Amino acid sequence: MLKISVVIPVYKVEMYLHQCVDSVLSQTYKNIEVILVDDGSPDNCPHICDQYADADARVKVIHQTNGGLSAARNAGVRRASGEYVIFLDSDDFWNSPEILKNLVCRLEKKSTDVLNFAYIRTDELGNMISERFNGIDSMPLDVAGLEDQLAYLTRYSLYIASAWNKIVRREIVLEVPFEEGKTSEDIDWCARLICKASSFDFACEKLYCYRQRSGSITQSFSERNCMDLKDNILKCIAIMSEAPQN
Repeated sequence: MLKISVVIPVYKVEMYLHQCVDSVLSQTYKNIEVILVDDGSPDNCPHICDQYADADARVKVIHQTNGGLSAARNAGVRRASGEYVIFLDSDDFWNSPEILKNLVCRLEKKSTDVLNFAYIRTDELGNMISERFNGIDSMPLDVAGLEDQLAYLTRYSLYIASAWNKIVRREIVLEVPFEEGKTSEDIDWCARLICKASSFDFACEKLYCYRQRSGSITQSFSERNCMDLKDNILKCIAIMSEAPQN
């Protein structure tokens, strides 16, 4: 059985943390480790993380000074021991206890470096707003070559600049760390992931519930955030222009 490392950065999400972690620990697929990275959270989150670790041996906790989302993810990956890594933001949650089992079954059928999956957008209370990639089938199992796999993802706009809708082989994540000290880090990371991974897949399983809430990084429009977004988009263009053309 594949071991899956779930990396959850934690910062000022006391209201949502229980729902997030409980949605992982309730999965029927049990061969997991949950790495909670307390990124210097000033609320009760550090204590909640320690409570989970005391109650379940699969939960590991890292306490560190605040370094931002990228630093927390990188710390979690360095601690991970599973064959694959999946990221979960601590204000989001997974919507069904069976979905991780289904995704692992997909990995076992078609061993791949990066498995993308569908997701659901919710409001702050966790009520569904919309389903992303609704009506799109999983990639056919016989799509084997990298060029054809990327073509399939491109055709249906399935490869989005988010780390949390992907399961990635751990050794690849170690080679593609998140750039620390910047926002919009997923854009650059996903572009570098294309250059490093040798196989991609897509499953129509809707595991992830992305909570849209006021005060989150993606809802904050500061000058710095806008500049980081611009810089990461320019990096993506440079990365793809320098990548080998098949």
